[in-house]
Amino acid sequence: MEESEFLCVRTYIMFRRTELQLLRFKFQQLELGRRFYVPLPKLTSEQTGILALRFKSLGFSTSETEVLRATKGRSAITLERRGLCSSNGDLTDILAPAIPRLLSAGKEAISFDRLCGSYFRVGRVGHGLVLKLYPRLESSSIWDALRASGSCGLTPDERAVYSLLLSRSGLASEILTDYPTEDCTARMIGRKRYYSCRIQGSEAAASLGESGVEKSRNSYLPRSSVVLLTSFKPSGSKVRSILEGLGEWCFLAVEPTPRKL
Repeated sequence: MEESEFLCVRTYIMFRRTELQLLRFKFQQLELGRRFYVPLPKLTSEQTGILALRFKSLGFSTSETEVLRATKGRSAITLERRGLCSSNGDLTDILAPAIPRLLSAGKEAISFDRLCGSYFRVGRVGHGLVLKLYPRLESSSIWDALRASGSCGLTPDERAVYSLLLSRSGLASEILTDYPTEDCTARMIGRKRYYSCRIQGSEAAASLGESGVEKSRNSYLPRSSVVLLTSFKPSGSKVRSILEGLGEWCFLAVEPTPRKL
């Protein structure tokens, strides 16, 4: 399969002026194999309802359990509140007209721990630390397709959060890069050459790839989305600051801290 057939990306930028939001949403559809993927903001109940109504207006039947499913004939759409819509057909005409209303929705307040948990968790295994990440696209079988195509599926909000975590952590895992370093091991994925490297957390953070952004040096999250650490030092205040600045890519907000009487 040719690379042009393997991955087709079309981008539509939805402009929206704001002084408070740091990250602007960008509509991007990726075609991987025979399936289409559109990363969306982390969705609130209101936004999920907006998209459900959009699907119904186009003649789709919908059902919702942990995810929202919409079907019409041979067309099938899956919408996940973590911010991912996928289908066996092109989603552009279905989703793009709904984006302005989606971005006009209000924020939904949740706890700091719950919002952190939608992006990452840190735990202990034996004497070591494990950082588990929850990206929309950069995991499992989609990870292989992205690497084979030479593309990255990490969204701006994910890159902001994960760069902070990696920059203030000691890495025990090897990191995949598209550039060689000292004592690295070459690895072919599809027709693309990558390298398994031991690099510092600061270098991994600086070179971490992002969807739609071209750079000469890129690093990528592991396929398992699990990173072994020797140390983990991001402060809670810094993590909170990053989470509060994710703009149009995350409509979940940290609920206010109760004032002490």
